[in-house]
Amino acid sequence: MIGSFLVSLATPFQTGPIHATAPPFLPYVGTASQSNINDAIRPRQTVQAHELAALTWLSSSFEPSRQNSWNLRNGNVSFETPLVFSGIALEKHWESNPGGGGGDSFVSLSNPIFLGSGGSGAVFSFAVDSSSSSSPSSRIETDPQQRVAIKVSWKSSRTSVQNECTVLQAMERYHVPHVERCLGAQAYPYEDGRIMIALQPALASPSGITSSISNVPPDRQEKAVKQVMETMAAMLHANIITVDVQTLISEETGEVLFIDFTEAMTLSLPATSKDIVAVVGFCNEIKALVPDSLQDMATHYLKVLLQGMDGNGMTLSSDVYSVLESVWLE
Repeated sequence: MIGSFLVSLATPFQTGPIHATAPPFLPYVGTASQSNINDAIRPRQTVQAHELAALTWLSSSFEPSRQNSWNLRNGNVSFETPLVFSGIALEKHWESNPGGGGGDSFVSLSNPIFLGSGGSGAVFSFAVDSSSSSSPSSRIETDPQQRVAIKVSWKSSRTSVQNECTVLQAMERYHVPHVERCLGAQAYPYEDGRIMIALQPALASPSGITSSISNVPPDRQEKAVKQVMETMAAMLHANIITVDVQTLISEETGEVLFIDFTEAMTLSLPATSKDIVAVVGFCNEIKALVPDSLQDMATHYLKVLLQGMDGNGMTLSSDVYSVLESVWLE
């Protein structure tokens, strides 16, 4: 159920103007007049030198465009790279300068790879330029293989994508495991009324990823189920649920990543009747992720998690606990 994150494919094409003026000189071409014949038949190596100089000038004048564009079902997305994203910073700069050092924080991103698009926006994986420099605001892992995902909203989905970032940052404060992190948000610079958010971790490609635990090797399915239950319990403790649960699961390792929180919501305290309906839906969607053969194991592990949370003073509200009992513990 990767859903809107990886549902459509598009082929990027490069656009952009090419500007050139006349080169300072070009290889001489003689005419039929006698005065030019001697010049026309001068030693070949001289002509080659002129040709080489002209070709060198031409190659420096016609640099390839660095604009990347995608025509997608719900709209168009374009980037000029490097893409400068403000408000996020590299972890190496945080470690070397924990005080901040002043100035606006930013990261330079390049080499976008299209991952997928849907109703809320389009998602791309970017490489972090090694030359990025910034002051710390939000930290990015510095492994050369690490990438940053950029999600670009449509005009109609700006509010929900902004909400996604807000909810993800709230879950990070609650240390909810196995969910993507939102590093920051800024206006999409190429069209008014749209927004883009920076996310980690980011895939280099969707290969080797599934949305079904059943597609994971049997010896790693239990690990995946445990991670799903850990995320559900932690989200409920944070009073956050989503009505459209989406996961990316590594077929090789069984690692789970929850994505696409555009439909997420924070529960009221105390919970309203509408909240309780949403919690029921959330718990049932989580239950549907677990294969039938592992349902009993998942229930047992949930009880262990809840006992540990109680021991650490991380109790759930009575309304939420009642829903959890009705869906999972009876």
